[in-house]
Amino acid sequence: MALLLAIVCAILIGVVGGVCAAVALGARRHEPVGPTLEEERLRVLAAFASATTDCFRETDPARRRTRMSAVAAQFGEGLGISPAMLTDATKTAAEALSVDSGLLNFKPAQSPLYEVLRDWARPQSGDTGKPSVDTLDAMMAETTLVQNPAGTPAMAAHSLDSQAILTAGIQDITNTLVGTYELNDLLRMILEAMYRGMGFTRVLLCIRDPAQNALRGRIGFGQDIDQVIKRGFSVSLTPARDAFYAAISQGADIFIEDVNGEKIKDHIPAWYRKLVPARSLVLFPVMLGKKPVGLFYADSDAGQPIKLGSAELNLLKTLRNQAVLAIKQHS
Repeated sequence: MALLLAIVCAILIGVVGGVCAAVALGARRHEPVGPTLEEERLRVLAAFASATTDCFRETDPARRRTRMSAVAAQFGEGLGISPAMLTDATKTAAEALSVDSGLLNFKPAQSPLYEVLRDWARPQSGDTGKPSVDTLDAMMAETTLVQNPAGTPAMAAHSLDSQAILTAGIQDITNTLVGTYELNDLLRMILEAMYRGMGFTRVLLCIRDPAQNALRGRIGFGQDIDQVIKRGFSVSLTPARDAFYAAISQGADIFIEDVNGEKIKDHIPAWYRKLVPARSLVLFPVMLGKKPVGLFYADSDAGQPIKLGSAELNLLKTLRNQAVLAIKQHS
């Protein structure tokens, strides 16, 4: 594999280098870069990609935009592009990176390249109609699951108790999966293991409802859970700039220690605040491929913040993965 990658890189370098020289010569002669053969078109596309990448390496925004306009002019006739099309494509790329960041194990808020893409795609005139992209990225970076070591003997003892209960639950579910079972019964077993193991205030499983285009709360355990379900705990599948949609669209496991945190509060939807008085929450999406089919939700009310260590986190993820396996078996 390493040798193959080295060969591919060498070929690309040779092609791009040769085409860049040809492009430079064409530019000096004021000739449009217009490919006539498919092979030539691919070479020009490679040169265009290389030139665009070089522009994104430019640290000064004004100079970057000037260079990008020049690139669009140079390649415009041959590739059928304009500066406006290039801006739209860059905006689309930035949005796609943000949406798929969880699947790609990519954190937009920590990427210099994403900052450049976002800056290029941002309107130049003031646009106060919606929040800028970076607020959601900051929220996602802030809610990365933190693996907190137990700080006191009491906390360590509680952690060991949690691990024991979660592990026992996983074993019971594993035994159930190899036999005949009802899917709803097994999902209840998973919820109960989460609830008893971690001492959450509430746990809830939302299931996809195509008629409402949402993940609706179906079964759960904990304080006032029947009322929470009855009042309509429902996560819309319509794109929204909030923590719930970020989790299900990106397949990202999210832990929010304080829903009123400075970087978090604007991304907690109003429907949720009216429905649940929780301070901390955890979201574990249930994905089949890239499609969200369910969501495990757990929370803790004020005065009882959720504490997640690496062992507990891995066990909770295992329980979620067992749900995915069970759903696949019954699909």
